[in-house]
Amino acid sequence: MKELDYIPNNSQLTLTDRVAVEVGLARKESFAKIAKQLKKHPHSDLNVH
Repeated sequence: MKELDYIPNNSQLTLTDRVAVEVGLARKESFAKIAKQLKKHPHSDLNVH
């Protein structure tokens, strides 16, 4: 069985995840790269408001 690149139904971002997103954006990383590092789906889980 193929391992998923992200964890489904895990849409809540923890504080640690949010900090990782902030750091990734500061480094000008793409949402796809940040999502992969966090094992999140880039189009639905990284909606940081």
